[in-house]
Amino acid sequence: MKMTVIKLIGFGIVLTGLLSTTGCELNNNPDPGNQKLTHKDSLCIMLLSNVRQDSIGLTVDKLTEFSSRFALAPNRKEIALAIRDMFKKVGYENAAIDSFQASKTWNGQDYTTWQYNVIAELEGTVHPDSVNIVCAHYDDIVTNGDPFTHAPGANDNASGVAGMIEVARVMKYTGYKPAISTRFVALAAEEIGLLGSADFAGKLALSGKPVNIVINHDMIAKVNNPNYLFWTMKIIFNANSFSLANGTSSLCSKYIGIYVLGDSTKSRKVDSYPFSQKGFKAMSFTSADSDINYHTTNDLTIYCNIDYSSLITGLSCVTLVYHD
Repeated sequence: MKMTVIKLIGFGIVLTGLLSTTGCELNNNPDPGNQKLTHKDSLCIMLLSNVRQDSIGLTVDKLTEFSSRFALAPNRKEIALAIRDMFKKVGYENAAIDSFQASKTWNGQDYTTWQYNVIAELEGTVHPDSVNIVCAHYDDIVTNGDPFTHAPGANDNASGVAGMIEVARVMKYTGYKPAISTRFVALAAEEIGLLGSADFAGKLALSGKPVNIVINHDMIAKVNNPNYLFWTMKIIFNANSFSLANGTSSLCSKYIGIYVLGDSTKSRKVDSYPFSQKGFKAMSFTSADSDINYHTTNDLTIYCNIDYSSLITGLSCVTLVYHD
């Protein structure tokens, strides 16, 4: 069984530099050294030590087996059902589809379709009506071919969905019991206008349910340098979530050991944006490296770095612990 490298490089063994593309430097905590472990430290280490690369890679493989995951393709419900079953397989019998209708004009043709978000939840033991959210869009698109017939989307965004499902699996497997509920949402139709996140965030706002934080995974499997000492990630944030991004950078420095760039310039292009528009503190985790296969038929598993994905997945785990 191939295990994640988090146990080798995490918990402050590798120092990270925290930079920003917005002119506001994110916090850079020093190596914690031999500080006494806290209860949260123990929980984080428990979760990190159970993140599995093979599990993440298998989910990426399964999602890329679909010939296309384009939001307007006729197999969109089939894909949603498959993701629902992935959640059930790792212990979430409450996994269900949340449907919504959407209209979109594509290449001069009007489409009115049913779209399908997929939701699973780990119920909180103290405040179950309050939630932390982890989400990732599962649709894809290509610009060098016909997205209706071939859009594999390994990095964008099978990797993000795989990381989200791995967080869910690890929490179930370890028996982690959060005080507030953790909701996992596979989002539809990001590539044609953030439609899934807009629908879900709108319903969430109407429900009045308290939302603590939202973590979105988007393209978390691309690094251009094989040396992990030079690996970098981005946290994309809006104005109301700068403190959340800053604190998360400190957690990355302490537990994960990769560089972090803060970026508010692309905040409207990712699924965390509709949540921020509803007043929720939301951020997106993504690779900082460019991907030459972005939105092409070459976005394949062989070009993904699952070791890197496992680190981003681990950061989601520890962030949820600290915001529980």
